Amino acid sequence: MSAPRIAFLVHGGPDSIEAVRARGLSQNHPTDKVHFLWRETSRLATVKNWQRQIKALKPDLLYVMNT
Repeated sequence: MSAPRIAFLVHGGPDSIEAVRARGLSQNHPTDKVHFLWRETSRLATVKNWQRQIKALKPDLLYVMNT
């Protein structure tokens, strides 16, 4: 059985505490099956970017990282 594709919606940038947590949770998963989607702009722009990226990635699981 193949590992599921996981998209982490990270409410912060690549250096945020949420990013550290997301990377920690995904460390035992195949790297080609893990995608991190960052919030680095306004909420509206982030929603549009995430929607476009989720459609393209078609993940099996969405994991929301927020504090």
